[in-house]
Amino acid sequence: MSEKPKLIIANLTGCTGCVISILDLHEEILDILDKVNLIYCPTIIDAKEIPICDIALVNGTIGNEHDIETAKEIEKKAKKVIALGSCACFGGICGLRNFFTKEETLEYAYKTTLTNDSKVIPSEVPQLTDYVEVLQNIINVDYRIPGCPPIPSMIKNVLTALLEGREPEHPTKNLCSECEKDHEKMLIPTKEFLTFQVVASHQVDYKEDLCFLEQGILCIGFATRAGCEGRCVKSNLPCRGCMGPLEKEVDQGCAAISGLASIFPIGQLIQQEDLSGTVYRYSLPYSILHGLYQKHQEVDRNE
Repeated sequence: MSEKPKLIIANLTGCTGCVISILDLHEEILDILDKVNLIYCPTIIDAKEIPICDIALVNGTIGNEHDIETAKEIEKKAKKVIALGSCACFGGICGLRNFFTKEETLEYAYKTTLTNDSKVIPSEVPQLTDYVEVLQNIINVDYRIPGCPPIPSMIKNVLTALLEGREPEHPTKNLCSECEKDHEKMLIPTKEFLTFQVVASHQVDYKEDLCFLEQGILCIGFATRAGCEGRCVKSNLPCRGCMGPLEKEVDQGCAAISGLASIFPIGQLIQQEDLSGTVYRYSLPYSILHGLYQKHQEVDRNE
């Protein structure tokens, strides 16, 4: 009998919700464990050294020096590396700190909060990187499973395909292709804006079966890759883009702004609180804006 492929599940900076998503396979996880040897997973197994393996599922983003060391060690030990979750794929929620400098982040976290009376910034922990980076900027990544967290069925499908020697299939359409809400105006060509108000879903008595955008509620499903089974919109929550950009889109936030500007008056959009944080909620480190902001900060430091 041939030896089963060795699987590891490694954590970088993140919440480990992606690992819980694997456990959410429930009984189906037994189908995976029957085909692999899970030899490393700090969330459920007490282990320190990263072993040689066939497949590495890596969740979390590159946020400190230890993450960089861990990622490079994984690249040496693993035959295939899979970025698991939005943080590993695009930077995720952690990546929003790229709107600020490292110094500003530490100042806010440790000196202006009410839970740190001493106002001391810890020095015995791994140093933050200047900016959050996506995993593929540090090491080679073979496959990506996006989502915050990724849906269990997608994790199973990708792993099953690899174990069977097949290329995993990835959705190529946007979330709107999966959304079951009605469109009364969205698909009708017009020079007029769909609505002249932009509101949050809790501010209006909206129709649950009608497209959010037609009711003035920000939703970026049109700029977001499908594959999540529309979990949020089915629960009557507008999409915030955790599946990341479509395959041919370079920048999810730019695609979202471009689309929203054709639906709502630009004046209404500009007045929205933290619009950039909304359209880049999960993908800032993966974006063009991230690179431009980095260069701007470097110029400021050198002056």
